[in-house]
Amino acid sequence: MPRTNLSSQFDAQTIKTTGAKIVKRKTIMIITLKQLKEHGACPDQIALFKKLFGERVSVTKTVCLKYGARFNLNWAARELLSPTANKAYKEVMAPANKAYKEVMAPANKAYNEVMVPANKAYNEAMAPANKASNEAKVLAYKAYNEAMAPANKAYNEATAPAHKAYNEAMVLAFYRATKIK
Repeated sequence: MPRTNLSSQFDAQTIKTTGAKIVKRKTIMIITLKQLKEHGACPDQIALFKKLFGERVSVTKTVCLKYGARFNLNWAARELLSPTANKAYKEVMAPANKAYKEVMAPANKAYNEVMVPANKAYNEAMAPANKASNEAKVLAYKAYNEAMAPANKAYNEATAPAHKAYNEAMVLAFYRATKIK
């Protein structure tokens, strides 16, 4: 398959053919570190954002072109854009996603074909080490459990009355809550 420039497919023509309406905003969208945290961004993405932008960034075309590839923009579209904007984003990205999958398919197939024997060879080479490691772990866990047995017994005996009282309170609280309409 010939090499494809995916970015060339994501242009004004793509926007027109998908029916996505791009409306110029009167104000520039701002993304904050707080928003990323509130929406559950990955720690590495939060750290990168903070390193590059500090507490906030104005989303401009220049910023997107310079830094966008370093961020998970599919996540950002889903979490930070309005439902309407996210829908438009998905519509515009559909042809690029399709082209990407088509371009990547032969490489993925070749990679997977090479990885089957490589993984088999790795697993065979690692088998003796894994067996020895597992046997050592069994012995270590046995020694650990034997050493911890007196401490665990004392702890369980000391905390049994508290566990019993807590469980009784929880059962009664749940029962009483079922009576509330």
